[in-house]
Amino acid sequence: MRIISRILVLITLIFSGTDDLIAQWVQTGGPEGGQIHSIIEDDEYFYTATRGPIHRMKKNDSIWTPHLANLTWALSAKSLGVIGTTIVAGIDGGGVYRSTDHGVIFQRWISGLPNNTGRVYSFAANGNDLFAGTDRGVYRSTDHGINWTPANAGLDSLGVNSLLVKDSSLLAGTQGGGVYRSTDNGTSWVPANNGMTTNTVNSLAIFDTAIFAGTWGGEGIYRSFDDGMTWDTVNYNWTTGVNTIAVLDTNLFAGSHSGVIKSVDRGDTWTLMDNGPRMVECFHVSDTDIFAGTRNGIYVSSDTGDSWSRASIGLIATDINVFARKDTFLFAGTPTSGLFRSGDEGATWVKTNLQMYNAAISSLVISGTYIFSGTSHGGVQRSSNNGDIWISVNLGLPAGGWIKALAVSGSNLFAGTESNGVFLSTDDGASWSPVNSGLTNMAVRCLAFSGTKLYAGTGNGAFFSSNYGSSWTPVNNELTGKVINAFAHNDEFFFAGTESGLFRSGDDGATWIKTNIPYSTSLVVSGADIFTGHNWGVVNRSSNNGATWITVDLGLIKYPVMALGISDTNLFAGMQGSGVWRRPLSEMNTSDAIDFASNETVCQGEIIPALVATGDSVKWYSNPDFTGLMHSGNTFETGHTEHGTYTYYVTQLINSIELKDTASLIISSRPVINSIGKTNETTCISDDGTISITATDDYPLIYSINGGNDYFDNGGSFSALSNGNYQVVVMNSNDCETSGGIIEILSEDFIPPAPIAGKDTTYCIGDEIKDLYAIASSGGTLTWYSDPGLTTAIGTGASFNPGSLSAKTSFYVTETSNGCESLSNEVTVEIRNTPPYEDEKICMVTIDLNTGKNLIIWEKTPEVGTQYFNIYREGSLIGTNAYHELSLVKDTVADPEIRPYLYYLTTVDSCGNESALSPYHKPLFLQYISSQDGVNLRWSNYVIESGNVTFENYAIYRGGDSINLSPFAENIPTAIDVYTDIDATALTKRYYYRVAGVLTDPCNPTGDKKAGTGPYLHSLSNMDDNKLKTNINELLSEYGLTIYPNPATENFIIKFSNPHHENYQLILSDLTGKVLRTRDGITEDQVELYRNGLPGGLYFIELIGSRIYRSKILIH
Repeated sequence: MRIISRILVLITLIFSGTDDLIAQWVQTGGPEGGQIHSIIEDDEYFYTATRGPIHRMKKNDSIWTPHLANLTWALSAKSLGVIGTTIVAGIDGGGVYRSTDHGVIFQRWISGLPNNTGRVYSFAANGNDLFAGTDRGVYRSTDHGINWTPANAGLDSLGVNSLLVKDSSLLAGTQGGGVYRSTDNGTSWVPANNGMTTNTVNSLAIFDTAIFAGTWGGEGIYRSFDDGMTWDTVNYNWTTGVNTIAVLDTNLFAGSHSGVIKSVDRGDTWTLMDNGPRMVECFHVSDTDIFAGTRNGIYVSSDTGDSWSRASIGLIATDINVFARKDTFLFAGTPTSGLFRSGDEGATWVKTNLQMYNAAISSLVISGTYIFSGTSHGGVQRSSNNGDIWISVNLGLPAGGWIKALAVSGSNLFAGTESNGVFLSTDDGASWSPVNSGLTNMAVRCLAFSGTKLYAGTGNGAFFSSNYGSSWTPVNNELTGKVINAFAHNDEFFFAGTESGLFRSGDDGATWIKTNIPYSTSLVVSGADIFTGHNWGVVNRSSNNGATWITVDLGLIKYPVMALGISDTNLFAGMQGSGVWRRPLSEMNTSDAIDFASNETVCQGEIIPALVATGDSVKWYSNPDFTGLMHSGNTFETGHTEHGTYTYYVTQLINSIELKDTASLIISSRPVINSIGKTNETTCISDDGTISITATDDYPLIYSINGGNDYFDNGGSFSALSNGNYQVVVMNSNDCETSGGIIEILSEDFIPPAPIAGKDTTYCIGDEIKDLYAIASSGGTLTWYSDPGLTTAIGTGASFNPGSLSAKTSFYVTETSNGCESLSNEVTVEIRNTPPYEDEKICMVTIDLNTGKNLIIWEKTPEVGTQYFNIYREGSLIGTNAYHELSLVKDTVADPEIRPYLYYLTTVDSCGNESALSPYHKPLFLQYISSQDGVNLRWSNYVIESGNVTFENYAIYRGGDSINLSPFAENIPTAIDVYTDIDATALTKRYYYRVAGVLTDPCNPTGDKKAGTGPYLHSLSNMDDNKLKTNINELLSEYGLTIYPNPATENFIIKFSNPHHENYQLILSDLTGKVLRTRDGITEDQVELYRNGLPGGLYFIELIGSRIYRSKILIH
């Protein structure tokens, strides 16, 4: 508890501006930013969860401040929630904390939460009920987070990333299970995934009546209009997962690693906001503002996402990976926020121009005027002007490789990669070549020179090179820690920080000696001093090469020390989630251990001891701001007897300097044993009894079945027990025990469980049949049978190949353990030997009014093995439709205004077999004929190959523009294919027409998508107009034909394009539409006609074939 008190002193010093009273660490001025997990607000403050402390900002202010009281021990909040006046925080690995004083004090409340709840990902409030989505499912609290009960029935202990309340429904976005839905306030859950093809849902949001789900990977966003019963994807080229969704007015926002993606039409279309932040983890909407929490701090937009500004003043939540010193500048590299530079010992920080999208700064080295940076996705970057301008220097390096380490000696620059070993550059990074001879592990984590000797720390030991990497030798003698995290050296020794502790070598790595310092995350040497950084904010110093150590971490925040850096006067600590901290080297000559107030832990029912503090003028306070004086003097009788943790804040005076500490009294509960179950089981040969203990307590539990001689952290489960008596004891982490009495195990017959068989499989004819697999449940022998009666054994072992099969066949597998054979499990192999379905037909071809293109519609046949459909226009494939998709396809290429086209449909089964072409459909084709006594229209019939379309009647649609057409004439008999619009305005105003065949039976396309998809009642033709003319030149204008002479007196010649000599029919008609002449079999590109008694006047000419040509001839 003394460490917490030091942090409270530090908070006072940092935020009050008071000079340091005693030697201690202080936080520098940055760098600002960091990874943001969650943003919420109450009536007075905004709150944000980071990888470090929770921060808050008063409304109408712009400066964030950290709130550290009793949340300092590396407790990173993954999620925040608010219900009433209570703020709740889901702590990574620590359950739920809650605050009722605007975040000043957070207290842990885990009553009812399982001991193994590692993470709380989300919160949602529904009236007085608060729900928490955890890595063990959903939990519910009815008292604002004080007590919790599981609400998991049907969820199968899935991790819950997001929760959403909609009307009477509660929805959960899970890890691996998609969306689940509860209609009884979380009592039970059912999957709600129809239409989804992904299993991980990161976020949920409501917009009007629709629910939106942001998913992992490239699946993007799904949308549901029926409370999650069915889903369809929205239209956007998603390349990364959607981490968060927000709604502001009529705008939808999706946050991903690509940036902010916005929709203004209910999710139909999406646009990436080019000037928005990237690596977006969360959104929060407040009035007209939207906040984006990213991996690089917080951004805010006040104009619905059109522009963004940084909102991270005071938000020092960065992770610091690495330091480098160049002249008067200190450089600090981060995993998500880029590279920063300070020229005033950390008082202020400037962001350099090295910030690569989704790339961590993992290594730095100085070589002459250059600074080199190794990154996670961008290789090596180089700057010659202290970080203002950077260039990539990656020629010869693995593309996209992670540069974990850099080292330099003279003109030799070395790069250690994540999986490709070591590379050397002798031209300042312009080119690289691998130098890995003798290097048996290519995962290089650190590099360091000692003189001309180069060391490489890998994922499996240390290596040494005396020839600049030309060859490597392993140097691991007595180096028991093989994962090397950091190197450092002084004039006498080389040091290696490993997962097993800190080692030193004085003979170039030939032998190693382990120091008495544990796992170290970082190392740095200053003269005769070596400093080590550790988890929990611990820094140690040794001035005798690691023989002895002192602690020098007074005032340092209790988060992992990720990097250590040094200047002439200061030691710098790069922390997880809290930026850079600094302490003068001159102040770290003695240990910081100042522990003057005692802590006591007793079990309930024992004698309660007094708390004791040494020193002069000792005072005991009840509040963390050292108010509420309770007692003065060195000994304090608290008077508490009930179970609980009681914390007091203690001060003393040394030479007029006030030192502060905390003291705690823990009166621990004793475990409550709820039940003890046993099974008296034995196989045919050996005993295998079990004991299962269930117990509850506020503290972690361990279990014993031999009277407390040996304890196990195994959840209370013991197996493989022989016959005998077992004494059950349960103990909590405060060493408080409860006895469960004596349990007797007796033998009974036991049959092993059936083996775990592989999945059923389906093959196509001709496929190679692969092995069938099974897993023994009890470590026994597996036997395969061909019949369910298990009379004919056909193989043994974990796998079995059934050989050639021509029909569906079942196999049966059992396990024999200790002479007992289990029941069988069945595995089925199905052979698909049926042809593809041949009777699928087009229902109708019509016009898509949004695009004017042909729309092909069919009603698919279920359960006939169809995998997908192919749609053909005459001889060309124009579309492929998966079976689950909506059964309609739009021909986006062909122009229905030119001519009618023939369309076919085929089916393709799961083996790739394709059916024959269906009967073709040729749609209606409308043509303007003349304007004699009205507008004369004619259409060609809808044609189905070897069949007939059933129209009730025809309808004519007319409109003053090409977009808005409405019914004009209806109930036209199907025997008629001409129509005259006698409306007088049709001869003076431009009109557009379509003809529609009204189906007797409508077409109903089917698929996962439901909304806006039919039924279709009308087959619409192409669109034509009345060709309104205003002068004689327009009247005589040609439509794809050349006629000369025109006007004519006797014969005239007609020319048109017919390069392939296709067959055409010529029709000549008068202004009333009466056909006067026809000629068939025209295969050339011109034809000559004679007058032969035609009276003078204007005539229409048509050539009909694969295309239609029209024009007019005036005969004198």
